[in-house]
Amino acid sequence: MGSSNADALVELADVHKSYGARGTISVALAGVSLSIAGASSVSLIGPSGSGKTTLLNVVAGLDVPDRGRVLVDGRDLARLTDGERSHLRLHGIGFVFQAFNLIPSLTVAENVTWPLEFSGVSRHGRQDDRRPHPQRDAAPSPSRRRLPPTGRGSAGC
Repeated sequence: MGSSNADALVELADVHKSYGARGTISVALAGVSLSIAGASSVSLIGPSGSGKTTLLNVVAGLDVPDRGRVLVDGRDLARLTDGERSHLRLHGIGFVFQAFNLIPSLTVAENVTWPLEFSGVSRHGRQDDRRPHPQRDAAPSPSRRRLPPTGRGSAGC
């Protein structure tokens, strides 16, 4: 990746990631190279164990690749501190993970707006601003319902 794509928001070059110990190594990513332009929408599709979640974790800076390079918004994740990677996740990128990582005791709306607290958005700015409406609010709004007991979905990432 000597010549970086100026239009790319995400770039990976020859990224490798394995898990496990000697004798039981599982290769999750083997030489992945890709470029994703800003303002684009991307879906990762593949069978279980094909590396989708690992790829997202590497792009988010949650996992460190064994080798290769990951650039997000022109910044090499290997050169960022933990705090800088956290800031990038909070302000620059977002994912909906397979397990959703929701808090079961919160409503759907509270789960969606909770990260805004860390961005400095006031409580008033995070509130659901929908006005009551007799027809619409006859049943609890989906955003005001509590999550099912598991709080997990089966949608893949």
